[in-house]
Amino acid sequence: MQSQQDRLLDPSAEVTEILQPTPERSRSSADSLTSRERMIVSYLIRGWSNREVGQQLSITEQAVKAHLQSIYFKLGVSDLLELALYAVYERLELPPVNTSTSP
Repeated sequence: MQSQQDRLLDPSAEVTEILQPTPERSRSSADSLTSRERMIVSYLIRGWSNREVGQQLSITEQAVKAHLQSIYFKLGVSDLLELALYAVYERLELPPVNTSTSP
């Protein structure tokens, strides 16, 4: 186990620690995400707002938020930053976004 000072000098250690599932947050496979959830992740980690994603996908902002909560639960993450880190760390394959209407 790394000391506190070593962890401060090694940012990857903190990312790895964040991504480790805890007993209260067991992580399931990214394969459990629906195609709609994967599309939402694609937009959100590129900086689109919930409202913009909803408009692009012809769903309400509340529907985007509901999908996001489901995504958080399935992957055992708690916020958008952790979701983005998860996507990078796990090399999550995401569908391309429609950039012709980017925010």
